Amino acid sequence: LDQNENADLRQLLLEQEAKIPFQLTHAPAFRAMAILESEHRVTLLFVLHHLIFDGSSVAVLLQELSQAYLSLINHEPVSWRPLST
Repeated sequence: LDQNENADLRQLLLEQEAKIPFQLTHAPAFRAMAILESEHRVTLLFVLHHLIFDGSSVAVLLQELSQAYLSLINHEPVSWRPLST
C-alpha cells in the first residue's frame, strides 16, 4: 500500500475501534493494536476507557513508550521504573 492508502486504512481502523464499546463488567478497559505499515513503520493504536486513563496519564505512557523504544533500537534492555502512587 502507498502512504495515502496506509493513512486511510489507519484512520478506518481507528474509527472502527473507537466505536466498539467497552464491557465495564469484564476486563480489560483498554485495547491495543500494532499496525505494520511497512518494513520500517509501525503504528501503535491504543483505545482506553476514561475510567482507567486520564489526561495526565498520556504523558506517562508516551514517556515510557519512548524510553522503551530508544532502548530497543540501541539494543539495550528495557528497564521499567516503578510508578509512584
